[in-house]
Amino acid sequence: MITYFIENAAGDRLEIQNNQNARRKPIEFKPEKQEYRKQGQFGVITRGTFKQASKTININFDIVEESVEQYYYQLNRIAAFLYNQQNAPFYLYSVERNVRAKVSLDSLKESFVEGLETKLGLNCNLSLSMDDALWESVFDFPEIFTGFSGDSFNISLRDDSVDSAGIFSITNLDPAANIEFALKLTNGSITQNIIIAPVGFILNSVIVLDCFNGTIKLGNQFIPNSIIAGGFFPLLPGINNVLYESPGNKQARIATSYKIRRIM
Repeated sequence: MITYFIENAAGDRLEIQNNQNARRKPIEFKPEKQEYRKQGQFGVITRGTFKQASKTININFDIVEESVEQYYYQLNRIAAFLYNQQNAPFYLYSVERNVRAKVSLDSLKESFVEGLETKLGLNCNLSLSMDDALWESVFDFPEIFTGFSGDSFNISLRDDSVDSAGIFSITNLDPAANIEFALKLTNGSITQNIIIAPVGFILNSVIVLDCFNGTIKLGNQFIPNSIIAGGFFPLLPGINNVLYESPGNKQARIATSYKIRRIM
């Protein structure tokens, strides 16, 4: 049996207890697309991003209590936890799978046997919207690379994952300022890159390229104008080769962290 709990932004946990027999209903995966008839021809043209736009996860659970007070306490503690949006975002954790999903409350429906509506709830339903429509790993996967211009490193993603956003922390290890550098990602026939020309990237200073949130910072300062070509790129299933290039051949250390993301 899969064990679930929900955590809010403050780190508080709502556990669906073992004696409540939590179980997930099947999830349907349906990518977004549109179909248009071809003018004067057989068949259709399919357009759209094929991204998963939204998804609902339903968790059924039981409430078996000795008193009316305890029955409604258990029902209301679940609803109340998810009701307070000041504690958003909320994440649903699947303990055995080591994955989580950002969720929000759609509905909470009690279900009971007639005549036992104040003590026995069977197949009560907690309906949650998966806000980013993907499961992500609970744990970060770190990679650390140190090298000069022309050196590269590999990041491998399993083929049961989808594109995952990396966070690259680049440290200048050269005594001189690093006035321009680039990261180039190659995965099979796909090539993506970003070229950065920062001001103040001196010895031991750190630039954080956050492809998840689409931000770039030098220390505590946002420096979006330092991107002179390319843009933020995802890590893809398979082998991602990341090439570091610097016209001045400056040495750098690149610490990468990312979470594996899955559809189901």
